[in-house]
Amino acid sequence: MHLFLLVALLAAPADAGSTAPPPAAPVSVFMQFGRFEQYFDRDSATRYAAAATEPKKVLWHDAAHDLNDPQCLRDRYAWLVEQVGLKPGLAF
Repeated sequence: MHLFLLVALLAAPADAGSTAPPPAAPVSVFMQFGRFEQYFDRDSATRYAAAATEPKKVLWHDAAHDLNDPQCLRDRYAWLVEQVGLKPGLAF
């Protein structure tokens, strides 16, 4: 499943000796997945979502890989309003 990973803050640098990605916390993570994804399977998307640290928001949409459904856009914008203070009320 395709995902958009949007962050509100900069993540801390990774430990130089570690091969694992650094946890995103306290960065807020937003992941969107399409139910009609043609490139990633649902199990992979579920694992990506489970691996993300809190705080996180995970949404599934009736959309394909491009996630260009108006609801996907509204959800992304609403998250950015909440996380980084964009002006609310943008209409799609």
